[in-house]
Amino acid sequence: MNLYVLLLFFAFLLMFAIIILSTIALWGIFLKAGKRGWEAVIPFYNQYTLYQITWGNGWLFLLTLIPVGGFFVYIMTVFKLAKVFNKGTGFGFGLLFLPLIFTCLLAFGKSSYRQPGEESRVAVVGAAVIGGGIGLIIGLVVLISLLVFSGRTRVDYQTESIRRERTRGEAIEREGRENNRIVEEDRYDDYDDEDKYDEYEEYQDYGEGDFVIRDGRIEGNPFDLTPRPGFEIMQIYSFDGTVVLDVPVEIESGFALDYEWVHFGNHGVSANIIMSELGSNLRFQFMAQIALHADALGIGDWYTDIVLDDEIFEIENGIMQRISFQFDRSGEMQDGFEYHMAFEYQGELVYVTIGKHFGLSGPEVDCYIKTLKYVLGFHHFMEVEMYLCFYCDPANRNEQDEERVEAMYSLTENPFDLAPTEGFQVVQIYNFGETIRLDVPAKVRGTHLRSNSLSFEDDGIRVNVDMRFWGDNALEVLRQERDMHLGIMNELEFFLEVEVDEVSQIENGVMQRITFQYELNRGVFPGVRYMMVFDYLGEFIIVKIEMVDIWEVSNFEELADLYRQMFGVNLFLD
Repeated sequence: MNLYVLLLFFAFLLMFAIIILSTIALWGIFLKAGKRGWEAVIPFYNQYTLYQITWGNGWLFLLTLIPVGGFFVYIMTVFKLAKVFNKGTGFGFGLLFLPLIFTCLLAFGKSSYRQPGEESRVAVVGAAVIGGGIGLIIGLVVLISLLVFSGRTRVDYQTESIRRERTRGEAIEREGRENNRIVEEDRYDDYDDEDKYDEYEEYQDYGEGDFVIRDGRIEGNPFDLTPRPGFEIMQIYSFDGTVVLDVPVEIESGFALDYEWVHFGNHGVSANIIMSELGSNLRFQFMAQIALHADALGIGDWYTDIVLDDEIFEIENGIMQRISFQFDRSGEMQDGFEYHMAFEYQGELVYVTIGKHFGLSGPEVDCYIKTLKYVLGFHHFMEVEMYLCFYCDPANRNEQDEERVEAMYSLTENPFDLAPTEGFQVVQIYNFGETIRLDVPAKVRGTHLRSNSLSFEDDGIRVNVDMRFWGDNALEVLRQERDMHLGIMNELEFFLEVEVDEVSQIENGVMQRITFQYELNRGVFPGVRYMMVFDYLGEFIIVKIEMVDIWEVSNFEELADLYRQMFGVNLFLD
């Protein structure tokens, strides 16, 4: 038992002894006054009896409940108790400051009790009323003081918060500039070749162009939401979900939509819109972002002659700048660009990028670029003509036009079964340069579609289709995908008894099947994963299908047969 416990135990014993001794003393006082001793033990009733002994009216104890006034009543009662037992003022002070000792003296001493007079009751009531009035006044003064102090504290807190936020923003800005300076110095140290150093210096002063300040501000949504063929209005959200922004998205060639961003593209031109947190300085935040883009372009060997335009267009709540560059496409240098725009929208930052990174050209490409500039709000900063040519409007295409569209893409035998099926639609994915298009069956609802891939889930069956160009051959790509997935499955505890079949092969594709047991709280379920890679005009089509009947669907086997037929698994089976 440690010292703290001992002290706590003795303190409890002392308090218990004081309570017992006080009760015994009060018992003796009641007996001297002609009352029954047990009345001293009953809470509240003992106070009623005490005030009856002292003042002749037990209900006067209720006066002690009056704030402040009750304190005066208690003091008067102590001195009155001494008086009715024929004691003087000095004994009253003893009862006030040393109640336990003087209560015992009163109970067990030789003093005698005499009945209280009627005249003193008026005095105690008056003291209670006056004391209560004083207490009320004091309470009001304290309450008003607290309200005034609270209001001033809140204002001071808000003022201090604003000051701290400004200081924090300035510190972040200074830190960002210092970090950029350090990064730039480190990069200069890496450039030993004088020609490369001079070439890099041409664009290293990003964010230091001439600001072209234009009148006006963006009111409300900056995008043009006019209904037009090939576009659909979608929504992106701020991180906390309080801000919603409608965005026009071109859907003919695929798009990727997430909570805070959307990406789409066509004809070798891509668009990105993302909503993020707005800092204290829109201009600095934009400069930092465009610097990152310039750095990213300069990392690889594909992009050269990266130049940020000297002119930076700025309005009250928005800013825009252009990056131009050249990129290597199959040994041939092509011109490319990126338009960057940022604007404030309901306290959030919206960042928009339009980029041309592929070597496609022609009226369709020019039309698409002009259309995106206008639809995505760049007309707030520059003269942009809203332009949708006759050919690019799907409503105006005829059979000859459709044949021309088909001629833009290299097509070959599709490994998928595209027969019309209820609940499914045919969508398109593209290779990196959008020179090859592949029709893929997908669920009408719940399909996550990107320009080069799609994925969806249906009653325990997961499908993922991806088009990519890197890899030596289909078998090598399959081995890479298989090893990666086996590594993940071995790390996860709920995959049991994982077994890998032999590779099946046809003329233009390979497949491997993985079987396993899938453990959940409610049981263990058998599963299978089909992994296929098809050669497709120099690209690789990677198909992954996982089937686990975790929902115990009645027609699961029928559904599994449908997917095996639809996505080419049956091409490898007997």
